[in-house]
Amino acid sequence: MKTSDSTINEAILTTLEERHGYVSGEDLSRGLGLSRTAVWKRIKALRGEGYGIRAKPRRGYVLIQRPDRLCSREICRNLKTRRVGGEVHTFEAVTSTNDLAYAMALNGAPDGVVVIAESQTQGRGRMKRSWVSPYGKNLYLSLILRPQIPPKMAPLLTYLGAISTAEALARSFSLEVEIKWPNDILVRARKLAGLLNEAKSETDRIDFVVLGFGVNLNMGEDLFLQELRGKATSVLRELGHRVSRVEFTRCLLESIDVWYDTFLLQGADQIIRKWESMARIRGRHIEVRSFGKRYRGVTEGLDHDGALILREGSGEVVRIVAGDLTEASRE
Repeated sequence: MKTSDSTINEAILTTLEERHGYVSGEDLSRGLGLSRTAVWKRIKALRGEGYGIRAKPRRGYVLIQRPDRLCSREICRNLKTRRVGGEVHTFEAVTSTNDLAYAMALNGAPDGVVVIAESQTQGRGRMKRSWVSPYGKNLYLSLILRPQIPPKMAPLLTYLGAISTAEALARSFSLEVEIKWPNDILVRARKLAGLLNEAKSETDRIDFVVLGFGVNLNMGEDLFLQELRGKATSVLRELGHRVSRVEFTRCLLESIDVWYDTFLLQGADQIIRKWESMARIRGRHIEVRSFGKRYRGVTEGLDHDGALILREGSGEVVRIVAGDLTEASRE
């Protein structure tokens, strides 16, 4: 059986990484069953992918740098997950990772499949709002989930994703983040990340959910739309330097995996409590616009299925499943 180029490349990288130093071309040639010329061609191809491989006469090759490319090889290296990321599909450009993941789910892709792109031509957020998706700057990721839950519980997966994203940002970059209902991640009141939940369901059960993540990582201010420059931010803008997209992606997938496992094994309560604490939602005076109506009042947290509970000034309690939230003055 002919060995594929990707398998050979992976074997070369594994060998270079495990040796922690120079590896002779002769050793690589013998170990891979290739000619020295073929090994050199593979080294050249890996350099073209962004791997820093130094060559020295009579000493061989040494790996000095890995690229910050969102390829499955890099993301899955040392990835510690149980349910999420068993398959990671990466692309240079797509219309939308959610669109592609949805199509894959319709064709039977299993629970935990991840779709990532370096850019999106038609990236979107909630309510069909566009999501600016420049190449090689941020993270555009969609995850296929197949929990055995009724359709009304699907919004809880958005909260699970928000918790995971906030945790990964804090753990990776020590950022003080806040969750804004229902799906925004803020830093200094500016939007850093957002989620998009799209589900296919039957009357009594979820078929699948595609959970999309957009996280602004290395995006400079010049790449934001003019109208968003005071409302959105990126990790680069907050920290003043570029960050590793690969390491953050790995951290995010591991955080999602922990919370998804918690949700499946222990139910919704821990997700709700964690989200409420991170969003600091209880007791806040807010206004919500939902399906053409406006509600004002004080929040009393989330209901068991993820609906926002709001006590209006009249004392009436309403459940809100979707909408846009803004802070309201006390009256």
